[in-house]
Amino acid sequence: MAAIGALKDPFVQRSLLFFFASNWFYTYDFSGFNGSQFNIRTRGLNSAVFWGAQMLASWLFGKVADDNSLRIRERATKGLWIVVITLVFSLGPAIYDNFSGANGACAGRDDDHDDDHDDGGGARWKPWDKTHACELDFYKDAPAVFFPMVIYALLGAADAVYQSFAYWLMSCAAGGSVRKTVQYSACYKGIQSLGAGIAWLADLNGSFSYRAQGIVALAMTVLACVPVATTISELPEEPEKEQGGLYEPLSVNDQQDPDSAQEITDGATGVALRPSGQAEKGGAGAHMLHAH
Repeated sequence: MAAIGALKDPFVQRSLLFFFASNWFYTYDFSGFNGSQFNIRTRGLNSAVFWGAQMLASWLFGKVADDNSLRIRERATKGLWIVVITLVFSLGPAIYDNFSGANGACAGRDDDHDDDHDDGGGARWKPWDKTHACELDFYKDAPAVFFPMVIYALLGAADAVYQSFAYWLMSCAAGGSVRKTVQYSACYKGIQSLGAGIAWLADLNGSFSYRAQGIVALAMTVLACVPVATTISELPEEPEKEQGGLYEPLSVNDQQDPDSAQEITDGATGVALRPSGQAEKGGAGAHMLHAH
């Protein structure tokens, strides 16, 4: 219900495509770029590098998002540009790699042709794709294999920047409202899963090549940033605070000293009581003397 209610919010309405595209490229990244270009052990190494790049990129982007020397709108503008740049410089080279067959290092054989690869010409070869995968190995095909491996790390970094910016932007748009924060997050995950599911289903269509999927992913994610840019001017200049909300952590000085806690007297017995979990000083014996 929280996600459905958020659909009426103008911020969410202008961010729907951004939410929808946030996991669309996973199909191309995992099944296409990594799954159809490398052998099994190299895919495993690539996955480790992919998630490592995500952690590093998230940490670095956090430095920009939390730069208190800039106003929120300035940080949002800067962050959105970083999202666009990382998308272009990750998916862009990935598409080039897809068309060039790892810059010539990996050209999957055309299934309709029986000839082997021949540098002298005559054999028909196509770059790697869904119907003609490649088996690059990080050791046997070095150093040519390093080019697509670096691209895959960039894809991981771009994903982390995209997701980090999305959550940061939602928190700023929600201000100090915990309710809005929950609604935006619920809507984000719901729309995100819808987009990812459609992308996986589209991959079942054999005619939807990975080259085409890469182009669609780049176009969709970059275009999704356009309506998001219109929301930046409506962000608060400074973080808003809500009493008892997420932006107001409990200070140690705000905690009440147990020794200064006001005693409560039982109306029936006249015995002095303490708040739950606090023991009477002096132990059980002292309590009995106090009661009598």
